[in-house]
Formats: sequence, C-alpha cells, structure tokens
Amino acid sequence: MLQTSALTYRYRNGKPIRFPDWTAGPGEQWWLSGPSGSGKTTLLHLLAGLLRPATGEVRVGEQALTTLAPAQLDRFRGRHIGMVFQRLHLLPALTVTANLELARYLAGLPRDGVRVHSTLERLDIADLAHRRAHELSQGQAQRVAIARAVVNQPRILLADEPTASLDEANAERVARLLCDEAEACAATLVVASHDRRLGRWLPQRLDLAEGRVAA
Repeated sequence: MLQTSALTYRYRNGKPIRFPDWTAGPGEQWWLSGPSGSGKTTLLHLLAGLLRPATGEVRVGEQALTTLAPAQLDRFRGRHIGMVFQRLHLLPALTVTANLELARYLAGLPRDGVRVHSTLERLDIADLAHRRAHELSQGQAQRVAIARAVVNQPRILLADEPTASLDEANAERVARLLCDEAEACAATLVVASHDRRLGRWLPQRLDLAEGRVAA
C-alpha cells in the first residue's frame, strides 16, 4: 500500500505545493495527471523518498519514509521501490547486466544471475545483456531502465513521463510493459504524465490540477 497524508513540499523561494491525501492499494495501477508545473514529478520524488516533505508523510506499507535515516532510506528504496526516470540514468560504461546487478547490490540484495536474466528475458532484451548502456538505442535503453526498476521485485513501481514524445504504437508498448511488469511483481504502479493517452491503460487517476481522485 502507498499512502500520503497532509503532504506538502516547498522549493526555495517558492510557495508550498500541497498534495491531496491519497491511498493506492497493492497491485493498483494509477495515472498521476496534471499540467506542467502541477507537481507531478515532485510528488513522484516524494513517493520514492528522493525528496523530504515540508509537512506530512508518505507511507509504503507500514513504513513512514520520513522516519528513516538517509542510509536506511536508500536501502529501503532499493528493496521496495522501483523507478523509471525521465532521464534514464543508466551507467553508460556498464553492461546491461551490470546495471541490473548494481541495483541489487545497492539494495543490499545478493547477486542473482537467474533473476537478472529472467527479467531481461521477460522484457525481450536478453540478447542485450552484454551490451554497454551507451551502445543502446533509446527504445532499448528504456526497456533496460524498466528492467532495472523491477529486478528487485518492488512493492511500488513509479514512472515519470515514460511516453513523452512517443508515437501511438511506442506509447502503447511502453504503457503495456509497465503494466505487465507491475502485475508480475504484484506492485502498485504510479505513472506521472500529462499524456492523456494513458487513460486507456491505467484504470485509476489522481488529478493534481483538480486535487481529486477520478474514476
């Protein structure tokens, strides 16, 4: 379960951004919508524990993220929260396999070649295992970023504008990949995007412009 309460964030010299109280249950798939500047990326980073709120809290299951020290939070995030960023942040000099192995290492999890291989295989990129990240096409790199986000079987899967600038066919492919991978992990999926096409694939919506949950 993912839950926010009385959550606000304030950038330097800016007004506080206030977010609605909200609960997303295990396995649910959510579209976090709203125009540019409404706080979608900020909320996603708060949910991941990458930002600390000015007030309020984020809970993943029974764990309040604000009660964790930085090192504890990093470990908790690695084990329980997967994230696909707008900028994919793959390490360019490492192979695809090494990028996934690093995600397990940083989470304090044991090396598991079978898990890494099966994740790549499920995303149809096992043939890229020994390619370095800088050698990948954009589409290949995006699949690898999704694989890295789910290799630790997270409880929460977050994605930031994953279909931006994609045509219809590629937007559907990415949306389906995210939904399928979330289902495979039984993870709660939250996709932050202004792309209205996501309404076709994500059944539940939190609209930050209106501050409400929509069916």
